[in-house]
Amino acid sequence: MSHSLRQPSTSNRQPPVVTSVTVSGGGPNAPVVVSAEENALEIAVRDALLAEPRLGGADLSIRCQDDRLTISGTVQTDEQRILVLDLAARFVEGRLLVDDMHTEVSDQSPDFCEA
Repeated sequence: MSHSLRQPSTSNRQPPVVTSVTVSGGGPNAPVVVSAEENALEIAVRDALLAEPRLGGADLSIRCQDDRLTISGTVQTDEQRILVLDLAARFVEGRLLVDDMHTEVSDQSPDFCEA
């Protein structure tokens, strides 16, 4: 089964509609926020990410352009980053998956001892 996304005509192209969805819960009871344009691929990835309870506190944006699927925003941990990429990889269908995420820096002091 192959899927193709039809590009709108450039003559009367409208600005994309962006949806942002927040789901409460997840890791330390933080909401998950994922934004995506009204594009079938972006919506599919968004829905997969929102269904994952381990992404609590993540604030992500999904953008599909040409042969790239870009995920940007903030994750809480490197484990969340890996999870996001693994989930998104299920949908790329020959596109390049671009990781433009960063990990939120903790307010905690580093674990080290001064001599």
